[in-house]
Amino acid sequence: MIKSELQKLNKEVADLFIRKSEKKDTETAINKIYKDLKNKVDVPELDNLFKSCQQIISEKSEEDNKSISNRMKVLESDLFKVLEKKANQYDITTLLSGKADAASTNLAVNSKVKK
Repeated sequence: MIKSELQKLNKEVADLFIRKSEKKDTETAINKIYKDLKNKVDVPELDNLFKSCQQIISEKSEEDNKSISNRMKVLESDLFKVLEKKANQYDITTLLSGKADAASTNLAVNSKVKK
């Protein structure tokens, strides 16, 4: 009878030890979870950060668009200046038709000289 009670007590001690170690593991896990939660960033903080990044990107994009637009205007102006300096086919034809060619000039000079 004493042997059976000793075995019972040993079993209860073993069960208590298991529960105690499980409780310790549970407490450790809970403490770790709380610590991790404290280190997490709040949603409103993330939202503010996101809005701030959006604003910065939007401002940068607007600056880039203005810069590109200004550069395109300068290029367009330069292109028109170059085009104004170039003669087109009609202008060349008109100018050449008003000029005497070498053969006509020689013929006119020779006929004047012979007279």
